[in-house]
Amino acid sequence: MQLFIGGTAHKASANATIGPLECSRRMAYEMVTFIDRNQHLVGSQTFLGNVFDVYFQTRFSHSQMTIFTWESTNGERWFQLFIREGHVVGQIVNAGRSSEIVSDHPINDNEWHTIYWEADPQSMKLIIDRKEKTTSSFYILPSTYTYIVGSRSGRGNAGFAGQIRSLYLCGKEVILGQMVRKANPLGVQIGDTGYCHINRCYNGGKCVELYDTYKCNCSKTPFTGDKCEQEVGMWIPIGSQMSIPWQHPSQIDTCYRISVHTLSSNVSLIRAKALFADSTFNLSITEEGFINIKIYDGFFFHHNLTYTKQNINDDKMKDIAFCATKTDFKLTINEETALEIEGNFTFFINLNVYNFIDKNFTGCISRLRIGNSFPLKNPTESRLSYSGKIKFASCPYDQLQYSKPIEVEERSSDIKISSIVKNQQRLLLITPAIGVLTALLLAFALCIFVCYVRSRPDGVYKTNENVVAYCSPSKSAEPLVEPVFTKEYFC
Repeated sequence: MQLFIGGTAHKASANATIGPLECSRRMAYEMVTFIDRNQHLVGSQTFLGNVFDVYFQTRFSHSQMTIFTWESTNGERWFQLFIREGHVVGQIVNAGRSSEIVSDHPINDNEWHTIYWEADPQSMKLIIDRKEKTTSSFYILPSTYTYIVGSRSGRGNAGFAGQIRSLYLCGKEVILGQMVRKANPLGVQIGDTGYCHINRCYNGGKCVELYDTYKCNCSKTPFTGDKCEQEVGMWIPIGSQMSIPWQHPSQIDTCYRISVHTLSSNVSLIRAKALFADSTFNLSITEEGFINIKIYDGFFFHHNLTYTKQNINDDKMKDIAFCATKTDFKLTINEETALEIEGNFTFFINLNVYNFIDKNFTGCISRLRIGNSFPLKNPTESRLSYSGKIKFASCPYDQLQYSKPIEVEERSSDIKISSIVKNQQRLLLITPAIGVLTALLLAFALCIFVCYVRSRPDGVYKTNENVVAYCSPSKSAEPLVEPVFTKEYFC
């Protein structure tokens, strides 16, 4: 803070830093942090009046939770403040009736907000950061005794996760710090604590404090994943094309980034121009494998520089980033400064047409950033147009396709064992087939034999008499033996 001693002139001022303000031997703005949504602080205060009000300051990030409850001894009537889809809701439940007042705007942005809620038999008033909302009706105010800050039930993660300070209940201050020291709950701590005090996100991701946990916001980085740790790459074979025909104005910025993993040389990586001006920019790999930039401001200045201290096409990932400001242009390779030019480069804000990668380029690119857009992570949003056999999300995890596969020599003993196992498997498959085929052949032979036996002729009978007279042309039509004769002969 700035103090003025003996006057208001600049010479009479002095910068000073003071600690927390203390009143009556305690801090005036002592805050408590809820890091467990199943924890709560419980106190008692009787309400039998006609005007109810509660005041406090808070910040949080969750969109659904309960902050404060003041209920009757039997738990059937209450005043309650809770969060629904980020909006503050004041609720009165009594005599089987429920009445609510809801804030107009969500406040789950992890910023400090002042909340004041008042109710009487004719109206309810909710003030959030001096923005007032009032409803008029007939309200029956309940008689209450127990107040709860945080979870009402102690289960289900329905309670509060965030910070609270300066709580006043019907004009009487509730000293939260004293309640924490007395109850010593594990999920409630005094002071400014949370999960994002330690950098838990990688690659420039922003840690979003939820107090009972955290999450990483990767929207301003070319990475994805829970902690912004996952690369988003693309394999580009020869003959492919990528471009942004016209960048959305809201995504225009003067910082860029691209990571390349290639053996290609004499190729362009980023070519940019202004749609309504003559400004141009070209980032390329020379025939010798070095990085080269060509800049034209559209009026007077031309810059053509090559960085020869590091090879780009050495089959290793190179992270290239550069920014253009009103004072200089700076390019880094793997976070080390490679090229730096003094001057006003604000004309980069006019660049809005981009072409990436020549047709004779092959390799992997990742971490692509064009202004405030990330074309590999959000192609549609970035208006990325491409053609060819491009494979998204295939780099840098997969081995580059132009690399030869590594041949591994197998031991002879392993080959023999493998051959024996394979032969055993073949025998297991062939043996049942042979058995089935043999059974079919035997059954077929048996059928042929039975048919032959049944169709074999039995012969005819003859006597010493007239054969023609007594032999029947058909053995089934007449009997072969006549009872008149006493001798029979088989012929």
